[in-house]
Amino acid sequence: MGEWVEQVERRAAIVLDQMAAVRALALKFGDDPFEMTASYRSMLRDLYDEDMPLARLLDRADLVAWFEGKAVQGGAPPVDTVKYACETLRQQIQQITKAMMGLTAETRPHWSAGLELGLSGLAKGSLIMGCLLYTSPSPRD
Repeated sequence: MGEWVEQVERRAAIVLDQMAAVRALALKFGDDPFEMTASYRSMLRDLYDEDMPLARLLDRADLVAWFEGKAVQGGAPPVDTVKYACETLRQQIQQITKAMMGLTAETRPHWSAGLELGLSGLAKGSLIMGCLLYTSPSPRD
């Protein structure tokens, strides 16, 4: 388990402990335990629906890119938007690589298939993409 996932699990454990205490008190005083623990169930839902996917992405990815805007505000961004984000990210990585190699922007180096990006996951909210940076051999080989 990665460190980000572990942090979410720790937060969930705290919520579960608090929920158990509230449930015990509700039973002791004759209150409805389901009603009394509603806010804790909501916290757990948020942790596992929103925080856990992001934590898994952060633990797995070599590189994380965060895109914001109207096109990605919903729960599931359109495929064309994800495709555009991937192409833009690839171009930016190539520009950074050129700069590190001391090449001018006009130079057109041959990009090895070993410098492939792999999508490691998406997270809700803005478009948050985790990428794996492949080096030889290419995942297509």
